[in-house]
Amino acid sequence: GRGYQITATPAPGYLFSNWTGQLSTELRTLSFLMQSNLVLQVNFLPNPFRQVNGTFNGLFSEDVVVRHASSGEFRMRVTPTGKYTASLRLAGKRYAAAGLLDLTGRATNTLLRTDGTPLTVRWVVNLQGLDQVTGTLTDGSWTASLFGTRAVYHALTNRAPMAGRHTVVLAGSGPPGLDLGDGWATLTVNPAGVGVLAGSLADGTRVTRSAPVSKDGEWPLFAGLYAQAGSILGWVRFDTNHPLNDLQGQPYWFRPPLAGSAFYPAGFTHQPVLAGSRYLAPTNSQNNLIA
Repeated sequence: GRGYQITATPAPGYLFSNWTGQLSTELRTLSFLMQSNLVLQVNFLPNPFRQVNGTFNGLFSEDVVVRHASSGEFRMRVTPTGKYTASLRLAGKRYAAAGLLDLTGRATNTLLRTDGTPLTVRWVVNLQGLDQVTGTLTDGSWTASLFGTRAVYHALTNRAPMAGRHTVVLAGSGPPGLDLGDGWATLTVNPAGVGVLAGSLADGTRVTRSAPVSKDGEWPLFAGLYAQAGSILGWVRFDTNHPLNDLQGQPYWFRPPLAGSAFYPAGFTHQPVLAGSRYLAPTNSQNNLIA
């Protein structure tokens, strides 16, 4: 008949799951009245978050029609205890989220906006070694799918195989009436797997981006353009076994209506073909001049 409290404390490498028996709760501290033959069972699980500790970088967009207003980028940091912080960039605005993943790697955040309905983001961190996070982002009228990858490379212990300098072209030819010319860029990947892109689109708009490459060779391209009224986003994939290109992709380029612009004042949405190859400096034997 006396009241007691009991607190579950996991050993290193384990996490508390729940209490079961005659009383059930997911709170670590359980309050109860002692009774004859009372049975309480505490359940612990091996910590699933140690192998996903790190930073995830990714993109989100609608599945059927990709639009500037419902697409963007995110970054998510997961700790060995399952706590996370995240930042998202959507239509030129930034949002922050934080919380604790459940033991299946799931969590939900509500992000308030001053100019629209709240955003609901659902995270699903893969705990089976894929180094991926998926989920959805919605405002109630549209739903975007999220996909991101964990940065795994290290300059000393796990050097990125695609490290080096790459020359990139963004072919501008499109549907009839939208021949834009070509854009260009350089993409430099350091030994830690961080890719830095700098270049120019066909209309002269500068593009810069820095993000890690995944273990599967996927690199998330995203840049806000035209004072954040437009953007470019898409996955770039490295494939050193490809016969022609070491990297390729087909990102979405959103140019908004620009009153007074000499070129394409009505704006457009275009998918330029992106292709690139590793830059190899010429050897001394190749530096001969021909008179």
